Amino acid sequence: MKSYSVRKWLPARRVFRTGRDAKPGVENVFLTLEQEGIIGYGEASPNRYFGESAGDVHMRLLGLADFLRHQSLHSPGDIPRIWGEAEKLLLSRAALCAVDLALWDLWGKIAHRSASHLLWGDEPVPVATSVTLSVAESGDLDARLEELRGFPMIKIKLDARADLTPLIRLRDAGA
Repeated sequence: MKSYSVRKWLPARRVFRTGRDAKPGVENVFLTLEQEGIIGYGEASPNRYFGESAGDVHMRLLGLADFLRHQSLHSPGDIPRIWGEAEKLLLSRAALCAVDLALWDLWGKIAHRSASHLLWGDEPVPVATSVTLSVAESGDLDARLEELRGFPMIKIKLDARADLTPLIRLRDAGA
């Protein structure tokens, strides 16, 4: 199978602020695997905490191209085999995630089934998810609180000021 990897900067709608950092976006790495004209997609989101950068993950995936060129998917059992061999070569959790996602996506397309159906024998169902309210800039809070409407779980980031205004406003809004 052929593999392609690319780094992409994904700008955030708003700067994501925590007590230690402010991020205007993230740089992720996207992987495509192609077998007989069918393409599967995977994505890696490197994290500094784990000592990974987009450049490092991208280089590791590029280095895996020769290994992947000698692989093929003919059954779901090929996925853990390929993943296990790639794990020994990559030593990067983010890169392995991209490989895993791309393999499952590719197999799903080959088998004409969703990954959910392949794994659990059923179609995907909605799951509850959370959203994080980053440290608010003054004057920004109303618009940000409106974006949170409908989320069943909300995580709130505070900085050293420990300003509880976002929490109080969120509670008052009934969110």
